Amino acid sequence: MRRLHLGIAGGLALVALGGLAAWRLTRPAKLGLERSRVVLVSGEVTVDGARARPTQLLAVGSTVHTGHGTACFSVHGSRVCAGANADLVLAEVGETSATVEAKRGTLIVASVRDDVHVTLPTGSVIARAATVAVEDGGFTGMTVRVLDGTARVTSNGQAEVFVA
Repeated sequence: MRRLHLGIAGGLALVALGGLAAWRLTRPAKLGLERSRVVLVSGEVTVDGARARPTQLLAVGSTVHTGHGTACFSVHGSRVCAGANADLVLAEVGETSATVEAKRGTLIVASVRDDVHVTLPTGSVIARAATVAVEDGGFTGMTVRVLDGTARVTSNGQAEVFVA
Protein backbone atom coordinates (compact mmCIF):
# COMPACT_ATOMS: atom_id res chain seq x y z
CA MET A 1 0.00 0.00 0.00
CA ARG A 2 2.87 2.31 0.84
CA ARG A 3 4.36 1.72 -2.60
CA LEU A 4 1.06 2.68 -4.21
CA HIS A 5 0.96 5.98 -2.30
CA LEU A 6 4.57 6.76 -3.22
CA GLY A 7 3.83 5.95 -6.87
CA ILE A 8 0.79 8.25 -6.89
CA ALA A 9 2.76 11.07 -5.19
CA GLY A 10 5.62 10.66 -7.67
CA GLY A 11 3.19 10.69 -10.60
CA LEU A 12 1.50 13.84 -9.31
CA ALA A 13 4.89 15.51 -8.87
CA LEU A 14 5.80 14.67 -12.48
CA VAL A 15 2.46 15.99 -13.74
CA ALA A 16 2.94 19.21 -11.75
CA LEU A 17 6.46 19.68 -13.12
CA GLY A 18 5.23 18.97 -16.66
CA GLY A 19 2.40 21.49 -16.23
CA LEU A 20 4.80 24.11 -14.91
CA ALA A 21 7.18 23.54 -17.82
CA ALA A 22 4.34 23.75 -20.35
CA TRP A 23 3.05 26.96 -18.78
CA ARG A 24 6.54 28.48 -18.80
CA LEU A 25 7.06 27.64 -22.48
CA THR A 26 3.65 28.75 -23.74
CA ARG A 27 2.98 31.91 -21.70
CA PRO A 28 3.18 35.22 -23.57
CA ALA A 29 6.47 37.09 -23.38
CA LYS A 30 6.77 40.00 -20.97
CA LEU A 31 6.55 43.42 -22.56
CA GLY A 32 9.64 44.56 -20.62
CA LEU A 33 11.35 47.90 -21.01
CA GLU A 34 14.59 46.63 -22.52
CA ARG A 35 13.38 47.24 -26.09
CA SER A 36 11.65 50.27 -27.56
CA ARG A 37 8.09 49.58 -28.67
CA VAL A 38 4.86 51.27 -29.69
CA VAL A 39 2.50 51.46 -26.71
CA LEU A 40 -0.41 53.50 -28.10
CA VAL A 41 -1.74 54.10 -31.61
CA SER A 42 -4.76 56.16 -32.60
CA GLY A 43 -5.76 57.11 -36.14
CA GLU A 44 -3.34 57.19 -39.08
CA VAL A 45 0.09 56.11 -37.83
CA THR A 46 2.84 54.32 -39.73
CA VAL A 47 6.18 52.87 -38.68
CA ASP A 48 8.62 52.52 -41.57
CA GLY A 49 5.72 52.91 -44.02
CA ALA A 50 3.53 50.12 -42.56
CA ARG A 51 0.50 50.64 -40.32
CA ALA A 52 1.61 50.80 -36.68
CA ARG A 53 0.19 48.52 -34.02
CA PRO A 54 0.56 48.43 -30.22
CA THR A 55 3.46 46.32 -28.86
CA GLN A 56 5.30 46.68 -32.20
CA LEU A 57 9.05 46.82 -31.64
CA LEU A 58 10.94 49.91 -32.78
CA ALA A 59 14.50 49.47 -33.94
CA VAL A 60 17.04 52.26 -34.07
CA GLY A 61 16.39 54.12 -37.31
CA SER A 62 12.64 53.43 -37.32
CA THR A 63 10.56 56.25 -38.78
CA VAL A 64 7.22 57.10 -37.19
CA HIS A 65 4.72 59.22 -39.13
CA THR A 66 1.40 60.37 -37.72
CA GLY A 67 -1.14 61.69 -40.18
CA HIS A 68 -4.53 62.26 -38.60
CA GLY A 69 -3.49 60.31 -35.54
CA THR A 70 -1.24 60.05 -32.50
CA ALA A 71 1.29 57.52 -31.26
CA CYS A 72 3.26 56.85 -28.10
CA PHE A 73 6.28 54.61 -27.76
CA SER A 74 8.54 53.53 -24.93
CA VAL A 75 12.27 54.10 -24.63
CA HIS A 76 13.42 52.21 -21.53
CA GLY A 77 11.11 53.56 -18.79
CA SER A 78 10.38 56.80 -20.65
CA ARG A 79 7.54 57.60 -23.05
CA VAL A 80 7.51 59.70 -26.20
CA CYS A 81 4.17 60.72 -27.71
CA ALA A 82 3.74 62.34 -31.12
CA GLY A 83 0.72 64.44 -32.07
CA ALA A 84 -0.94 64.65 -35.47
CA ASN A 85 1.17 65.30 -38.57
CA ALA A 86 4.50 64.49 -36.93
CA ASP A 87 7.52 62.86 -38.54
CA LEU A 88 10.23 61.45 -36.32
CA VAL A 89 13.05 58.94 -36.26
CA LEU A 90 14.30 56.93 -33.29
CA ALA A 91 17.91 57.87 -34.03
CA GLU A 92 19.74 56.32 -31.09
CA VAL A 93 19.08 54.24 -27.99
CA GLY A 94 21.85 53.90 -25.40
CA GLU A 95 21.99 52.36 -21.95
CA THR A 96 20.63 55.48 -20.26
CA SER A 97 19.72 57.76 -23.14
CA ALA A 98 17.85 58.01 -26.42
CA THR A 99 17.72 60.46 -29.30
CA VAL A 100 14.57 61.23 -31.26
CA GLU A 101 14.97 63.30 -34.41
CA ALA A 102 11.73 65.10 -35.23
CA LYS A 103 11.37 66.67 -38.66
CA ARG A 104 8.09 68.31 -37.69
CA GLY A 105 5.21 68.06 -35.26
CA THR A 106 4.50 68.16 -31.56
CA LEU A 107 6.06 65.72 -29.10
CA ILE A 108 5.52 65.09 -25.42
CA VAL A 109 8.37 63.37 -23.61
CA ALA A 110 7.96 61.85 -20.15
CA SER A 111 11.45 60.88 -19.05
CA VAL A 112 11.72 58.82 -15.90
CA ARG A 113 15.47 58.47 -15.40
CA ASP A 114 16.98 58.49 -18.89
CA ASP A 115 18.19 61.43 -20.95
CA VAL A 116 15.81 61.75 -23.87
CA HIS A 117 17.21 64.06 -26.55
CA VAL A 118 14.73 65.57 -29.00
CA THR A 119 16.22 67.31 -32.00
CA LEU A 120 14.21 69.52 -34.32
CA PRO A 121 15.28 71.60 -37.31
CA THR A 122 15.08 74.67 -35.04
CA GLY A 123 16.90 73.33 -31.94
CA SER A 124 17.06 70.56 -29.39
CA VAL A 125 15.73 69.61 -25.95
CA ILE A 126 17.16 67.20 -23.39
CA ALA A 127 14.68 65.88 -20.82
CA ARG A 128 15.88 63.94 -17.79
CA ALA A 129 13.39 63.05 -15.09
CA ALA A 130 11.07 65.59 -16.70
CA THR A 131 7.87 65.88 -18.72
CA VAL A 132 8.28 68.22 -21.66
CA ALA A 133 6.06 69.29 -24.57
CA VAL A 134 8.00 70.33 -27.68
CA GLU A 135 6.39 71.91 -30.74
CA ASP A 136 8.17 72.73 -33.96
CA GLY A 137 7.03 76.17 -35.09
CA GLY A 138 8.88 76.10 -38.41
CA PHE A 139 10.40 79.50 -39.19
CA THR A 140 9.27 80.93 -35.84
CA GLY A 141 11.33 78.42 -33.87
CA MET A 142 10.22 75.83 -31.38
CA THR A 143 7.98 76.11 -28.35
CA VAL A 144 9.03 74.18 -25.23
CA ARG A 145 6.77 73.72 -22.23
CA VAL A 146 8.26 71.98 -19.22
CA LEU A 147 5.39 70.35 -17.37
CA ASP A 148 7.48 68.69 -14.67
CA GLY A 149 11.17 68.77 -13.81
CA THR A 150 13.87 70.61 -15.74
CA ALA A 151 14.93 70.46 -19.40
CA ARG A 152 17.96 71.76 -21.28
CA VAL A 153 16.94 73.71 -24.38
CA THR A 154 19.17 74.80 -27.23
CA SER A 155 17.73 76.90 -30.02
CA ASN A 156 19.78 77.15 -33.21
CA GLY A 157 22.30 79.94 -32.83
CA GLN A 158 21.51 80.48 -29.13
CA ALA A 159 23.17 79.45 -25.89
CA GLU A 160 21.85 76.47 -23.92
CA VAL A 161 19.12 77.35 -21.40
CA PHE A 162 17.71 75.33 -18.49
CA VAL A 163 13.92 75.54 -18.33
CA ALA A 164 11.90 74.42 -15.31
